[in-house]
Amino acid sequence: MDKKTPRNEKGQAPTRTRDETVKRLEQKAREQRGGENKRKTELRAKTARPR
Repeated sequence: MDKKTPRNEKGQAPTRTRDETVKRLEQKAREQRGGENKRKTELRAKTARPR
């Protein structure tokens, strides 16, 4: 494992594709418990989806 590659709080490597980004954002939104953060994450997932 490359020690220079940044990791997120779960230790995952950066996403490489738009689909992977959307998948992670949707998963994060499901794990969050209501409130403004969940709405922001859902909005980010929607805007990251290909049209």
